[in-house]
Amino acid sequence: MIMDERLNEIRFFLIEMYNKYPALKFKCGYGSSDTTYIVEVEPLSEYNNEEYAKRELEFCNSFESRNVDHDIIFVSEGDICKIENVIFKIGYDDNRPLYESNRTTFNSELSTWIRHRDNINYSLAA
Repeated sequence: MIMDERLNEIRFFLIEMYNKYPALKFKCGYGSSDTTYIVEVEPLSEYNNEEYAKRELEFCNSFESRNVDHDIIFVSEGDICKIENVIFKIGYDDNRPLYESNRTTFNSELSTWIRHRDNINYSLAA
């Protein structure tokens, strides 16, 4: 699995969690090495949600079983583990990644990305 696929996997999970728990905010980046991903979760009051914590643990176990040479660590704001290089943010005012079924992306309806019975439609972005 290449780096972009790992980051996309993390990003999609965080978007899913943000859509389910909109009070949460996430920063994702590298720790002291490029084999350790750190996700900072804010605010602490929401981070302690038991249902969210269960989903996070399941994701960590699944991610690390597929990416044996990489680690992912979720931390709360102010934790001793720090992100050295923020790669992306979810839930901050400058980035609100909400996925909707009829959303237009790159001037192309998402329905054009769907595999149809007799043909495949591809949309490419530069």
